[in-house]
Amino acid sequence: MQTPYDELALSNYPFNKKEISNKALRDYFDACFDAVFMTWGLYPAWVCMDCATNSTPLIQFKPPGSNCPACGSSKIFEVATFQGRSARMGAVFESAVRLIFQRKYGLNLRATPQNTRTHDLEASRSIAIEVKGSPTRIQIPNFGTRKLARAGLLRSDTLKKANANGRQFKQANPNSTFFVLTNALPPELRGIRTQDVDAYFDITKANRVRDFVDEVKALIGPY
Repeated sequence: MQTPYDELALSNYPFNKKEISNKALRDYFDACFDAVFMTWGLYPAWVCMDCATNSTPLIQFKPPGSNCPACGSSKIFEVATFQGRSARMGAVFESAVRLIFQRKYGLNLRATPQNTRTHDLEASRSIAIEVKGSPTRIQIPNFGTRKLARAGLLRSDTLKKANANGRQFKQANPNSTFFVLTNALPPELRGIRTQDVDAYFDITKANRVRDFVDEVKALIGPY
């Protein structure tokens, strides 16, 4: 059964006749992230708490500076933060990833049961795949585009979590394989294989998408 995230990814899927290219991949993931922002209204915004307690809330789509332009208060806080939107962004990225490999390459990556905490997808019982993706920018209606820092594995806490998940999975499943897929990869991890993670793939790169398919198909056995 399709999830709402599967439906959003499917509605933005461009690759039926389109070539897999770096630009097409970036545009696809951006469109999926934009759909989440629009569907759930998760645009980052700032609110003045003094104005809010006086029943005259001022909400802005860009940082207002150190003081509220309406009342001068310094009690300004961001709402719809990264923590508030990360779960939905991760879910739509996972759906978008599954759709590419299923439709374009005939590779069925199965979503894991909800109580599986170490990874998101499986190509077989011994091939686990962690998916870490988040937007690099936001298109805010009537306010243009705002760049976001530390997407994907560029966030140190996200990278540490992915590595820890790989370690835990491999300890529980000897002779297994653990891959990490992301839309933003630190340069120092390009081409790296570790005890915990067999390979990192930046799947905004067409050649790395094909590399992942080749590696999984070489490893895959009966599920």
